[in-house]
Amino acid sequence: MMAKSSFSVIVVGGGPVGLTAAHALSKAGIDFTILERRETIIEDIGATIFLWPQGMRIMSQLGVLESLREVAMESQLGTQQEHDGSMFGTINSPEWCHEHFHVWPLTMARADIVKILYNSLPENARSKIHVNKKVASTTSLPASEDDGKRTRVTCADGSTYDGTIVIGADGVHSVVRKSMAGVGPEFPFQAKYRILWFHYPRAPDTAATIVYEVHGKGLMLQILSTETSSFALLYKRLDKPHRGYVRYTSEDMEALVAEAGFLPVGKKGRALRDVWATKTKAGMANLEEGYLKKVYSGGKTVLVGDAAHKVTPHSGLGLNEGVSDVVSLVNELGKAVACSGGAVPGERELELAFERHQKTRMPVIKKGNLISWLSVRQGTFRNKAFWLMGRVILKMPGVDRLVFRKVVIPLIQQGVVLDCVEQEEPFLGKTAWKNPMRNGKGDAKA
Repeated sequence: MMAKSSFSVIVVGGGPVGLTAAHALSKAGIDFTILERRETIIEDIGATIFLWPQGMRIMSQLGVLESLREVAMESQLGTQQEHDGSMFGTINSPEWCHEHFHVWPLTMARADIVKILYNSLPENARSKIHVNKKVASTTSLPASEDDGKRTRVTCADGSTYDGTIVIGADGVHSVVRKSMAGVGPEFPFQAKYRILWFHYPRAPDTAATIVYEVHGKGLMLQILSTETSSFALLYKRLDKPHRGYVRYTSEDMEALVAEAGFLPVGKKGRALRDVWATKTKAGMANLEEGYLKKVYSGGKTVLVGDAAHKVTPHSGLGLNEGVSDVVSLVNELGKAVACSGGAVPGERELELAFERHQKTRMPVIKKGNLISWLSVRQGTFRNKAFWLMGRVILKMPGVDRLVFRKVVIPLIQQGVVLDCVEQEEPFLGKTAWKNPMRNGKGDAKA
């Protein structure tokens, strides 16, 4: 942990990425404030979260991995069906992931990871999280008042919070992003798909360790499960691309179920319409895609997670990329404060820290976006080329394994970890990590 400094961070957004920032900043000894627009942090909203090994390593450093395992389910295999129910393939990526890193990916409800991340924070860290704080603006403070407080966040209720920098972890429709100069248009990400998600009680004949997928023209279905619940994710291609926020109604959801209700759920004759009738909660949203070429503005504001880049959830990369952003950024902030002798770094030093963070993350973000972009188009048979890739080329003996080894394994392997946490590496398989953890003796250990 670094020496005490008047350097302070305002994090806008109290979801999983913002709460990860609370943990990481606490461990790095950096003062922070979290502003969340909702009335409560722990709320039973959202769909499902998929953690790959690079995200699980970070959760291990935060001390929450074992708690997550208690509410999550290991994903060990996947099956692929046509719209008519006929089987055409298996998904072996979880098995190969285990082979290379000696751990299975995890599936869990978003609400569960939020609850665990929040409840595991020390009391003094939880006291820095403020709810009912809808951000209205971010402004720079006069240089004459530079006592380490250089930015001011004003909320809709009139309250203000001052800090050295602002981290925007406030999602795809980021308010922080809109206040930044030089990062792009108001709505930088375009949606070509929408998703209907819902939870329902897991049926006894639905294996919780298996991911079920149904592929076909214009529509794709995923079913993931934990011990007690199943999560349905229905993807539909939009008639035309869209930018900006769309609010869907219950009537919109019912209309999509009426269109796609025939899709098979597992092998026992059930259809989507049958499990929809047992749903416990549901939602619908457009699926924006893309990434910003620049995620910071000067040395005062920087974006992480969906505020900076957005993927479709089919490949399960979203939260893994968001928490990795936080870790990379906190590492750079720690270096900047250390190089300033514990004093508040200058704006130029912080801008350089943001630049280094972006340089570290951008190759991984680009690759993750491409993987997700391809996978949802293969699953919905976007055109003949995508159909050929998903139904023929990737089904040739050894091709899918080769692609996983050449594309996905390097993506996982580059996972970042907190410099300020020393512990033994939790996952050691036949593939070494590019950024090994510190092993408690000041040494890196692969």
